[in-house]
Amino acid sequence: MDNLPGLKKQLMTAALVTLVLMALYLVYYFIGPAIGEIINYLIPIVLPFVLAVVLASLIDPIVRYLQQKGKLNRTLAVISTMTFFLVIIGTITVAIISRLIVELEKLSKTLPKYSVILGAQGLHLQQQLQTWYLDIELPDQVMEQLQGSLESLIELLKVTTTNTIDLLLTILAGVPGGLLITIIAILATYFFSRDKEQIMANFFKMLPVHWEEKLRSIFGELERAIIGFLRAQLFLISVTAVQTIVVLYILNIDYAFTMGLIVGLVDILPVLGPGAVFIPWVVIEFLLGEKKLAFYLLLLYGSVVVVRQLLQPKVIGEQVGIHPLSALVAMYVGLKIMGVWGVIIGPMLLVLLKAMNRAGVFSRWL
Repeated sequence: MDNLPGLKKQLMTAALVTLVLMALYLVYYFIGPAIGEIINYLIPIVLPFVLAVVLASLIDPIVRYLQQKGKLNRTLAVISTMTFFLVIIGTITVAIISRLIVELEKLSKTLPKYSVILGAQGLHLQQQLQTWYLDIELPDQVMEQLQGSLESLIELLKVTTTNTIDLLLTILAGVPGGLLITIIAILATYFFSRDKEQIMANFFKMLPVHWEEKLRSIFGELERAIIGFLRAQLFLISVTAVQTIVVLYILNIDYAFTMGLIVGLVDILPVLGPGAVFIPWVVIEFLLGEKKLAFYLLLLYGSVVVVRQLLQPKVIGEQVGIHPLSALVAMYVGLKIMGVWGVIIGPMLLVLLKAMNRAGVFSRWL
């Protein structure tokens, strides 16, 4: 009888673990896809306000500093901080878009030439395979498979290259359309930042009093973790982009800036990462006869991966406290359930669970 409380607690823990596993199964196979569709529908609607909350959290330390050291009231501190960052970000954005337009114009003129050369190289390789076939008398089935694989590879490389350029042009064409979202996000950032305490106070008035302390703890942990995660990812992406741009300029690549930005952006993708750009690029240059450039690109790809893996544990560990493997699992599961947005939402949910655990939300059940 003395062991009854301990046995009861163990049974409760086992039952909770079983329920969690069943819930995860249901979420992954049934609820997750439905939630993913809902989120994909709602994201364009709530995006300006989500951005506003994130931006308000990012500038909050500077706003508080201006309040304390500069003796400014909250409104003036928020206006000063936002004005400074808008000028800096606006200048950088204009410079980046101007450079992208120049390089994409060149690339759009060069791309058809690459397609013609790739087609010629494919025909040449096919002829070599036929000659090789006559020399060693390969079975017809093997020869057909080799030819089919070669044609598929060339077509895939051409489609990938074309789609990449189309995506960049679509993004640039969507800049005017994103102006409304940007304006709403800026205005919402101002109001969120200026009236942060009032908004929080009004929110807690709608909840039971005994929830406030625990929720404030969760929100504090969540804010620090999310901002830390975003800072870590921004830093890692920037390192990858700068490293790629510098090396490509040294290699005298005409589209160094554009390709560097693309590599930096895809660096956030789980599993593939920069390989989604470098591997097709290396194959294309090899087929075009630029074997030396293909080798240098392969070395650059290897160095980008090594630098990322060396920096990632330290950066993410310091900023968020999440193990890189946990972040990778969260990104992959999020990608499978919710699509591209799941790459961001997955780690955020992991951070939320960690914050809730630190606040003691699960302690009553375990």
